[in-house]
Amino acid sequence: MSFSPKATIMSIPLILSNYRNKNISDRIYRIFVKPLRGE
Repeated sequence: MSFSPKATIMSIPLILSNYRNKNISDRIYRIFVKPLRGE
């Protein structure tokens, strides 16, 4: 299976809206968004 980073980025808002737990949201942000943005 191929893995699309763009699809992951697109899915992040859905993940965050499904899991309204700040700890989970922060963890997802640190794992996915910051590395992709080069921070």
